[in-house]
Order: sequence, then structure tokens, then C-alpha cells
Amino acid sequence: MQNNKIPSKKRYIVALIAPIIGSLIFVAMLFLVFLDDSEDVRVIVPGMEELVLESGNYTIFHEYRSIVDGKIYHTDHNIQGLGVLIYDPSTDIPVPLQHSSGSTYSTNGIEGTSVFKFSIDEPGNYQLMAQYEGIDQGSEVVLNIKKSFVGKVIAFGGGIFVMVLSVLFSVFLFLHTFFKRSKLAKAS
Repeated sequence: MQNNKIPSKKRYIVALIAPIIGSLIFVAMLFLVFLDDSEDVRVIVPGMEELVLESGNYTIFHEYRSIVDGKIYHTDHNIQGLGVLIYDPSTDIPVPLQHSSGSTYSTNGIEGTSVFKFSIDEPGNYQLMAQYEGIDQGSEVVLNIKKSFVGKVIAFGGGIFVMVLSVLFSVFLFLHTFFKRSKLAKAS
């Protein structure tokens, strides 16, 4: 049994509105990605530094080419013997650090490579302490603590997915309505 009911012209309006809504969702996701105000935190070590961290995943990079407060740092890639500890000063509980390698970046003359990664469950103030083990004094190096961008990539990809899906839905709805209305108009 065939459905001989003529689709409403309102379906054309829905077909027009769907990609607009999809595009608005995409733009909202872009704002979430690019308006994230979490900044990189650069610290000079050996030494101790207070960090204000949000919950999320982080990577610690050794910036072997860096500029901090107008001072240029150009250090060896190898920071063997540098021990790093991050802890919550209110509890003295250390944050577990995992070794990380393979991620690198080079932007505007600043170059870095990943050395550790960690997760923060509770946002707040933390202490970073870094010193060379077994060496009285090592060279100063720059560590950059970056919040993971994986969530941003997922949000951006989700926005694209919603926009493409809304356009495909719109095209399907428009064509289906058009051909069904044409077919039934010819039959009557």
C-alpha cells in the first residue's frame, strides 16, 4: 500500500532551518575551542613554582628553545637527571606523573618536546618543584605546562559532524518532499 498523502510545504521550511541550526551549533563549538582561556604556564627550573590548574589532562614540555620575560633560552635537548614533582600543598599528595615522549612543537622560534603528562581531578593551587638529582647545580631550563587539546579537537569534530549531518538531512528532506509532491501532483 502506497502513501498518497502530499507532503506539507512546511517540510521545505524545516529543510531550510536544519542547516542554519547545524551551522549555529558548529559556530558555538568553534567559540568553545578558540575562546578557551587556559594559557600555557612556563616555569624556569630548577626551582619551585605555584600553579593554578583546572581539572583536565596536561603535558609538561621541555622548551629547549624558548623566550621567557625577554630572556632567550637555548638549552640541550637532554634534561637527564631533572626530577619533577607536582603536588597539592594542602595535602602534600603528589600528582602522578607519567613519562611522555614523541610530542613536539615549533612555533615562532619556540621549540619543545614532551617529557611528562598528568591529570588533575580537582582544580586549585598546586606546587611544581624541579631539581637535578645527584647534581648540585644544573643548567636552567624552561618547562611549559600545557592543557591537553584533545577535548578541543573532539568539540571541533563534533561541530563539523553536526553541521554536515544537518546539511545532508536538509538535502534529503527537500528532495524527498519535492519529488513526492511532483509525483503525486502529476498523478492527480
